Amino acid sequence: DGFWELQSKICSEILGITPVLFKITDNETDFYKDKYGIVKNIDKNKCPGIITSFLSQIMRMYGTKYFPNEVCITGDIDMIMFNKQYFVDEIEHYSNDDLVIFDSDGYNIERPECADPELHANERYPICYVAAKGSKFNKILDTDRPFNQYAHELGLMRLGWGTDEIYFGQCIKNKNHGVTIQKKYRPRKTGWIVEDRI
Repeated sequence: DGFWELQSKICSEILGITPVLFKITDNETDFYKDKYGIVKNIDKNKCPGIITSFLSQIMRMYGTKYFPNEVCITGDIDMIMFNKQYFVDEIEHYSNDDLVIFDSDGYNIERPECADPELHANERYPICYVAAKGSKFNKILDTDRPFNQYAHELGLMRLGWGTDEIYFGQCIKNKNHGVTIQKKYRPRKTGWIVEDRI
């Protein structure tokens, strides 16, 4: 709850966007408003045998399906989004029908830390951050199906922690989705260190 309180307040008051939290729990709810954003409970019992950390991970992109006509930005609850220029102003010139990958060079295979074949670096993009209308995410990821089916099929890929990023990358690169992909790059120092990131 501590991360959500801070993240939702900053998104609402500084970025001027509506934060959305998908909460993996024991019951299903419709969206409901809280202090700064909106929340939807997802019933983990509808996905038997799948650990909650995996469900919360893959929900980040799946959840965009609920907002087909609105631009969504995927992110993590513990990565605080406080720079309006970066998250809002710098993508305003793109078409609302495009998909923007903020860190498309995040797994550049020419960097030594991305050389491990287990990383599948040549077929993935970071989930933090990607922006598009929910309908565009659906064209790429096929989110127009029940969450338990989506979770089961991604689980069968047996790719571990990076499954959602690898699935996203494979869909971007190998699927005839018809969505224009805009790729932004973040300057790096060494290793996984990104310039100007706190």
